[in-house]
Amino acid sequence: NAAIAALKGCEGKKAVVFATCGSSAKDTLPILKKALEAKGVKVEGQFILARQGTQDAMQVDMLISRVKELMQAP
Repeated sequence: NAAIAALKGCEGKKAVVFATCGSSAKDTLPILKKALEAKGVKVEGQFILARQGTQDAMQVDMLISRVKELMQAP
């Protein structure tokens, strides 16, 4: 919450939110998305990586690919 509250000048920017967790991220992503959207950020992707997902190259690659796509988009 403090990191998002400290954001300045982020209106109109795009973001991908993700969370790592032991087994369930519960409401983490909707809370992050709502807080970012209140700052004017458009959330373009959401990923949850459970403990096993952090070791799954395909899941990690999907997250990285989405971030790269957004970086290249106008």
